[in-house]
Amino acid sequence: MSYLWWTLYGLATACLVAYGLHAAYLLSQARRRGPSYVAALERCRARSSLGRRHFPRVLVQLPVFDEPRVVARLVEAVAALDWPRDALEVQVLDDSVDGTPALARAAVERAAAQGLAIEHVRRAERVGFKAGALARGLELSNAPFVAVFDADFVPPADFLRRALPLFESAPRVACVQGRWEHLNRRQNLLTRAQGVAVDAHFFVQQLARAAGAGLVNFNGSAGVWRRAAIEDAGGWSSGTLTEDLDLSFRAHIGGWRFVFDPTLAVPAELPPTLGAYKSQQRRWACGSIQCLRRLLLPLWQSRMSLRAKLEATMHLGGYAVCLAMVTLAVLLPLGFGHLALLRHAPAAWPLWAVVGVAALGPLRVAMHGQRAAQHRGSLRGTAAAALLGLGVSANNALAVLRGLLWPIREFVRTPKQGRGGAKGGPLPNTEIGFALFTAGAAAVLAFEAPVSLVAYALFCSSGSWMLTLYWWTWERRLERLS
Repeated sequence: MSYLWWTLYGLATACLVAYGLHAAYLLSQARRRGPSYVAALERCRARSSLGRRHFPRVLVQLPVFDEPRVVARLVEAVAALDWPRDALEVQVLDDSVDGTPALARAAVERAAAQGLAIEHVRRAERVGFKAGALARGLELSNAPFVAVFDADFVPPADFLRRALPLFESAPRVACVQGRWEHLNRRQNLLTRAQGVAVDAHFFVQQLARAAGAGLVNFNGSAGVWRRAAIEDAGGWSSGTLTEDLDLSFRAHIGGWRFVFDPTLAVPAELPPTLGAYKSQQRRWACGSIQCLRRLLLPLWQSRMSLRAKLEATMHLGGYAVCLAMVTLAVLLPLGFGHLALLRHAPAAWPLWAVVGVAALGPLRVAMHGQRAAQHRGSLRGTAAAALLGLGVSANNALAVLRGLLWPIREFVRTPKQGRGGAKGGPLPNTEIGFALFTAGAAAVLAFEAPVSLVAYALFCSSGSWMLTLYWWTWERRLERLS
């Protein structure tokens, strides 16, 4: 039993260190290579004829499922895209089972009256979830380029004119991905913290990968695909909960390249309630691990460089850090008798120093993302994002286990707010349970464990307590008012 405890302890610690060092690596790449990469994209855009003299046919797909609050806004924004009407077609891929179809049909009729080639596509059954809807839409069109926008996005009018020229920036470009902006960043503490995390993803992780450090993935929305790349990679698949990540890596394995432009910003909603955010995170965590299971072997059998394979493995397995965090938090009080050895082990101090340095990696990434997004209060925002990540770690750890051990389950959409008001969600039982456990662990460890381990237990506990307090003071009140 002692051997098992030390093995799990070592693996969890190693995972946390690897995650932190990987974050620091991506930050260094974004800083060193990012500016010249973005400048090269601008030069490509300036000399391209796409969107100026040459207008290829573009299909815009809008996958929708029970989105009555945002579907009209989405159709209106797409109808305003600055692209010749004879080279543009739009599909509202509506699998809704509520009142959304009537609203979507009315919005489609208004757009069609303005001369837009737009269809309201309905399916008898929601087979394959979002991936199935996108695949069905491709069967109804032969356009060589395909743009995708989720229901809560509001693409700017010049999106296609800015995105299409970037397909000439490198050979075999499969997809051009834009950056997500935030319509409701200042709505509450939860959305502000999410904004920091999303900015860090795009301004550091995606930029570093695009500039040469790894493999960029399509983020599921605000991007344009080359149809030939979709077909060459095997098409959309519902084999995982993250069909965007799955298709992206299959295209990379097939030799295609991706472009990410941080200046190509598309506003979208951040989940305004804890329940909606946890649902989104569960899907992303579970789906990414499903992709890891599915694509790890083909990835390592491909002709990519060793560096690209290592970074791609870290990319696909990123959510495993949540499982490592929770595992370590659970192990500490269970191995109370072993911890006294760490206090008196001189060899452990260099290891703890490495852990401390690695822990700074994600924090520096968050701060850089805020500076790049030109948001004030970087320290406060970084602290909120860190606590949010800690608070949702138990939720994500359970999702990682699902992705590892069980087959795909139903695709659960993230509820959108739109023009309506947010409603409070259910009691966050997972977060409350983890908060109580880690607080109790800190109390137990205080008698024998090194200060660093007590601090870790308190750190994990603080994130769960923050989310619990947020729910109690904000969402509980909304639930009573609704």
